[in-house]
Amino acid sequence: MKKIALFAVISLFSFYCFGQKIVDVKEQKDYKWGISDEFHSEPGFTGSYWHTAMRVICTEDYHFMLSIYKPASNGYYAIHEDEDCYLKLENDSIVTLKLNTEFSPWNYERAGYYVGSVHMPKRYYTQTFYDIPNIRILTNFKVVKIRWIIDGSPYDIDYAENYWVGKFNKRLKNAILQSQKDFEKKAKFTDDNLSGF
Repeated sequence: MKKIALFAVISLFSFYCFGQKIVDVKEQKDYKWGISDEFHSEPGFTGSYWHTAMRVICTEDYHFMLSIYKPASNGYYAIHEDEDCYLKLENDSIVTLKLNTEFSPWNYERAGYYVGSVHMPKRYYTQTFYDIPNIRILTNFKVVKIRWIIDGSPYDIDYAENYWVGKFNKRLKNAILQSQKDFEKKAKFTDDNLSGF
């Protein structure tokens, strides 16, 4: 049930983010989180069917989370409470994103399907959620490497080694802004479904 709560009702207070004044919606009844589109985050194939993909989520009080999807063909990955995500920035500093154990891991499967005459077999997805302590760090500095722990082992993506620093960081920043705008749009929605109709 907690997994479903990811997209459920939340509360919010007035806050400043990216230099924009945010509407105080604490008197309204229903709030939803802002969620970016999924973006491909690993060098290689262009889709997330085979490789890692991510989303950015904007929640109450403009708290941000990074969600990572890891597909597999033979079952789900094991994720444990103390297994966080680490981002190495262009200035060699390391940012720790704590695993959000209220929502992680979220396991689900996607049935096999055909694209033309090519069969795409069933995939198992393990999705994890990590709290971003300060979103401004990710908008001011480029991420050059990422590590998270799955199946008890580190999984690294070195963007500098693969010449993906610019591409990944552009996608990450776009996802941050998209999740914020989505949240603001949903936060302004009132209980009156016909308001402004």
